[in-house]
Amino acid sequence: MSDKERKPLEGASRRESTEKNISNEKVEGFKFNCVLENRLGAALPHLKSIKINHISSEPERCESLYSQAPSQPAEETYREKHFLLASVQHIPSAIIPVYGLEVIVYTTAQLTTIFVSKADSTGFMHLVQWPKWASSPMTTIASVFLRLLADVFQKPNKRLVVSLFARSQHTYLFPGSGDNDGKNVLSDSALIRWWARVMNLVMDLDQPEHDDTIEQAQRRIKAYPATSQVYLRVPGCSAAETKRFVPGSLNDSSPFRSVSLAADPFELLAPRADLPARCMIPHFYDDPKTRFADELDGYDKLKSDGNWSSVTSLDGFWDLMQYRQECAAGKLVGFVWGVFTPSEIYEKEIAHPSSPSAAQGHTSTTDPTASDEKVPNRFSSIFDESTTCLRNPGPNLGGTASALSLEQAQRVILSEKSYDDAQTALAKGDFSDKMERGELHPWESSMASMQSYVDHVCSLAEIKNFGYLCEGKMPEPEVEEPEPNDEKGEAANDQRESKEEEAGSRKRRAISDLTGGNDETKPKSSPVKPRNYNHKETEPVPINVLSSGMIRKKPKPNSG
Repeated sequence: MSDKERKPLEGASRRESTEKNISNEKVEGFKFNCVLENRLGAALPHLKSIKINHISSEPERCESLYSQAPSQPAEETYREKHFLLASVQHIPSAIIPVYGLEVIVYTTAQLTTIFVSKADSTGFMHLVQWPKWASSPMTTIASVFLRLLADVFQKPNKRLVVSLFARSQHTYLFPGSGDNDGKNVLSDSALIRWWARVMNLVMDLDQPEHDDTIEQAQRRIKAYPATSQVYLRVPGCSAAETKRFVPGSLNDSSPFRSVSLAADPFELLAPRADLPARCMIPHFYDDPKTRFADELDGYDKLKSDGNWSSVTSLDGFWDLMQYRQECAAGKLVGFVWGVFTPSEIYEKEIAHPSSPSAAQGHTSTTDPTASDEKVPNRFSSIFDESTTCLRNPGPNLGGTASALSLEQAQRVILSEKSYDDAQTALAKGDFSDKMERGELHPWESSMASMQSYVDHVCSLAEIKNFGYLCEGKMPEPEVEEPEPNDEKGEAANDQRESKEEEAGSRKRRAISDLTGGNDETKPKSSPVKPRNYNHKETEPVPINVLSSGMIRKKPKPNSG
């Protein structure tokens, strides 16, 4: 990242006094248009609210996600971390944390990767009566937040992939919450199905139009994705066995397709089609693929092309993966990817299907036919040109304009070191419901831990408070009763009459059994029709009988 991009925002010192408290107040001179708040509000049920605390780190250069082929330089990669904490109000004085989601965004010149690092719940969501007709708040928060990040970081000249690893575990983010009575720890297969359902929502191209600044920016730079596809791989399961984890039907418009089951997008996302398998596998933090790849690097001899000697293909890697790491612990684990392909790449692939660069979906920076239209910086989001950012530009914040500006989200931006310090403070909290310290309510320790975490973030950012409330706006869907003349109404009436007739028949049979079969309500038995009752009835055929004179009797032998 250039020095120009790292230059502190102009006017930051003038806004320092007004941005000290950024909880739910509108700072004078600024017009808040919180996209996350608006999108969550549109997806949450009416009269239900969720408080959001969102922190992130500044984009900083990190090690490349991929192993490099021989004589190839390391790919320039930037990393940006996001943590979203969702809370609900149980009583006026009790705001209780219920869900947390940590996401890491990796950006290179040719690919953007959104990696779901951790997701966890505290088990206190049952304290709020959630409408049965509405989606789970965890499903809503995860799908809306991930889609928002994808929309923000989507570029017109490169693909974007959302990647996650589904492994059932009692605790990920909130210590002590694993044994809470209200926490529903999903089984391994249920968790894979849940993440597949969330990814299906994230990658759905038929999203409702919000007409916010993100969608306007996407239309302006033509970055809206043209296609989306979800890949799902469960080590040890075939494509037919993997299909049971997929929500809905598989068709051309669904992000899930039959060809993407028991498969991965590594070859599609690779910068070159001739790369060895070792150079196509990303290295994420706390990921079993990474641990197995590092294990192979440790004992396997590399060939001249940079590949392993024992594992030469991606299929071979996955065949061995099912016997390694968490995949061999007796539970199912799932790897899920969602790939967005922008219109620019899609059109090139359609026009030049045999072109290597077009097939891989990458645009050459020296292409003379490239458009002269100004494209945002390749390592940034589509909003880096914004001159306002909702944060306090103190000594720990650096002053880098990051993905979500003031008009997109109310959050605190920290340096990566301060961000990690804040997450360490969260890991020291107690989110159990055991009331072992004399608490009056089971959620008091979680409230105290959350408040301690918020205070710690505020001390790092040198502000007083942060966070905002998302008010639900989605009305309850109306259930239309079918009219009598409607076909559906007639079908329902026929079904109801059939059930009533069946119930009456059972009642008559029961009375008949009690009265010995002489009850008047017992219907008269009808003659049983033969199998050929549809044929024309014929006269009975006469039976030939032998006369008595034609019958001989065998004489009995003498007994004497």
